[in-house]
Amino acid sequence: MKVEGIEPDIQIQALLAKHYTSAGLNEKAEIVLKEIEGENLKENRWQCATLIRLYTNMGKADEVERIWKVCESKAGIDDCLAAVEAWGKLKKIDEAESIFERASKKWKLNSKNYSVLLMVYANNNMLKKGKDLVKRMADSGTKIGPLTWIALVKLYIQAGEVEKADSILLKAIHRYNVQPMFSTYMAVLWQYAKRGDVHNSEKIFHAMRT
Repeated sequence: MKVEGIEPDIQIQALLAKHYTSAGLNEKAEIVLKEIEGENLKENRWQCATLIRLYTNMGKADEVERIWKVCESKAGIDDCLAAVEAWGKLKKIDEAESIFERASKKWKLNSKNYSVLLMVYANNNMLKKGKDLVKRMADSGTKIGPLTWIALVKLYIQAGEVEKADSILLKAIHRYNVQPMFSTYMAVLWQYAKRGDVHNSEKIFHAMRT
């Protein structure tokens, strides 16, 4: 694009880096990330969340930590949530929790914000911590939104409690009129299919169609 005199914006660069990473072309991805970062990241702090997410996709914990240290003192909520998600994916749960607590003291968090940490717990099979976080949401008066239900379903599936995941999914649909993502249905359906449970597989399949 540059050869043709077109300067790609941050969204295009981020998308390009993501595709390079998915294709295993990490060297090309890093070149793009350095272009996004520019010569002085402190003057481009608004790039931090994007860089944190992209370096996480590459498994570059050192780079995630470097970027976070640049923006930490003046981090916005998106920076904090990007870091929570990043450290969760990189299996550094203590760091994820610490940053989340910092954010919760600075801002009034909504269910979407809570869902970031809840998904960290789901992806790391930490059922008790996930349940405690949901209780904390309820105690604070935070309304449970669609992303929270999705994370809850995954949390119980990862813990091997497919019936509980099924119950939560149907409760979200019928009581709270939540429309789950297709992948959420499939996660429960796949667990029943692996068991050879035809009845419950059909039940989930019919729920998907309604």
